[in-house]
Amino acid sequence: MKPHKSTLVIHLLLLFFFLTISGTFKLSAQTGDIDEEYTFLIGRADQFYEDQKLEKALYEYQKASNLKPDEQYPKTRIQQISQVVDIKKTNNILFEIAITSAEQFFAAGDYKRAKAEYESAIKLDPKAQFPKDRLQQISKIWSDPAVEAAYAAAIKKADALYANLVWLDAKGEYMTASDLKPHEQYPLDKILEINELLAAIKKAEEDYARFIALADQLFDENRYEDSRANYVEATDVKPEERYPKDRIQMIDELVAQLTAQRNEYETLIALADQYYISQE
Repeated sequence: MKPHKSTLVIHLLLLFFFLTISGTFKLSAQTGDIDEEYTFLIGRADQFYEDQKLEKALYEYQKASNLKPDEQYPKTRIQQISQVVDIKKTNNILFEIAITSAEQFFAAGDYKRAKAEYESAIKLDPKAQFPKDRLQQISKIWSDPAVEAAYAAAIKKADALYANLVWLDAKGEYMTASDLKPHEQYPLDKILEINELLAAIKKAEEDYARFIALADQLFDENRYEDSRANYVEATDVKPEERYPKDRIQMIDELVAQLTAQRNEYETLIALADQYYISQE
């Protein structure tokens, strides 16, 4: 059975990449002229692009992007090519290039660039385990000072917001910290804790609203004892709320007044009965 044409293209490109990438790294390391190497790669890529040799252009643009990750031009070209070339085939090429580039950086001890390439590979194939394992290895032997500083700042801000009960903003900062260092457990635990707190707060709000609505309805129906019981429930859910406490006080005063009126009425009836009997 003959191999599929697209598979052959991928393999040839990868073979070409393996044969030339070490030379590219050596040239950059020896001359230190990254700009010259970048310009050379972009020139080749643009020529391939004009000649409609899009897979070769894709390969060269990706190499240029690896060399200068902050440059937007090769990224734009890669996106344009991805819209024309089969997306799965494009992703396979980019994934293999990212892994190969990452392995070269890793072997050279350039962990910052290696980390960026492994992360790019994961975006292209989220199920791939190898780049995830490599990222864990890197996290044990190297940390980016800029990432560490940003992580520490996000955690400090998140902890302060958490202490002041500003849950949503705190959660946002913990999520920022977690994005910076996905393998750190602390921000993940805090996010889970805040989610549980927010769920409890939401439930308390719903319960409070339900008890108050029922208590008000029962009050309007002059069912004061049942109304009072629901105001008490509402107070148990949200002790800081003044409204149910005021209504409980109002009901107690009203019930006391009605009880006094009833007692007075019963006393008058008893006296009237006694007077009636005495007149017989």
